[in-house]
Amino acid sequence: MKSGAWLSVDIPKNAVDTTTSQCAVYWDQVGGCAAASHKSRTIRRSSKMSATRMVGLAIVAAGCAVTASTASAAELLGCRKVGFLTDRDVIEVGKQDGRFSAIKLEVKENEIEVLDLKVVYGNGNPDDLAVRSIIKAGGETRWIDLKGGKRFIKQINMVYRSKPSFKGQATVCALGR
Repeated sequence: MKSGAWLSVDIPKNAVDTTTSQCAVYWDQVGGCAAASHKSRTIRRSSKMSATRMVGLAIVAAGCAVTASTASAAELLGCRKVGFLTDRDVIEVGKQDGRFSAIKLEVKENEIEVLDLKVVYGNGNPDDLAVRSIIKAGGETRWIDLKGGKRFIKQINMVYRSKPSFKGQATVCALGR
């Protein structure tokens, strides 16, 4: 497909709603789809663009829309290396990162045992979250809902330990949505 082509496509607003939104999607071979406009219904393209290419672009545009909505579902709040003994770490979040209604932990490189997980909200109130469990390398916790809906998080306090192995230290990351 020629770089710099415009194509007007119908993209479903969400998986449940069957109505569609008219969008003009810009195709750039370097970065994929880059911009959309609801105002234009015109198709600006070279005369040699085939119907097959237009269908391909529509599929790419729909994929970009799904990827963008999925990517906004979770935000990385911070990561820490876990020692082999009992380790206590704090991830400073702050109001600049926004408000969150749930958090989860992801573990890489080695298995860990979570002993305590506490969230301190923007107003200073602590919330002890029940997570006391073992999380395998490459695993994650479920989404843990925070009390009171969307809240500012000041910090996340974690007490945990890696399982001794030759894989080395684990890395634990906190995500929010």
